[in-house]
Amino acid sequence: GLSQNINFPVVYKRQKNLLNEEWKSSVLHINLQKAQLKRDVSKVYFALIYLQNKRELLQKSDTLISTLLDKVTLRFNKGEINILEKSAAMNQRNQIEVQLIQLDQDIEILQVQFQLLLNTETIFRPAKNSVPESIVFEADSSILFVHPEIQYWEQQRQIAASTTRLEQARLL
Repeated sequence: GLSQNINFPVVYKRQKNLLNEEWKSSVLHINLQKAQLKRDVSKVYFALIYLQNKRELLQKSDTLISTLLDKVTLRFNKGEINILEKSAAMNQRNQIEVQLIQLDQDIEILQVQFQLLLNTETIFRPAKNSVPESIVFEADSSILFVHPEIQYWEQQRQIAASTTRLEQARLL
């Protein structure tokens, strides 16, 4: 014997609605991933700019400390100052050198992350002065409703509601 269970037409209609909502969710999830990738790329990009600017400042400080160390060494050789002042200047210069080494390592790590995010072997470096002087943000709450993550979670809510309606129809 054969038996076939046929549900009410409402059940099939609600199954179709549920599948449509899941498809929309997949599309929104792709948009969410794109937005997250853009955010990550810009985050690493601006971090690279920040570290490059910090490196320039440290190099200027190193130049100043080197000049100071030369003058302190000359004064020490003439007998005007004691060994403590000379060692303090040498200590400052060594600290800046260590900071530069650490900064170079941080830049290298960020550069690898940047290449990974861009999925390329080519090394891209941010151009100097590529950051606008002032960035103005307008406080507009309507922008939040078009954000991909909010749309995605709203779609998840729609899926849950469709699933509930489908199960209610099956119980009939």
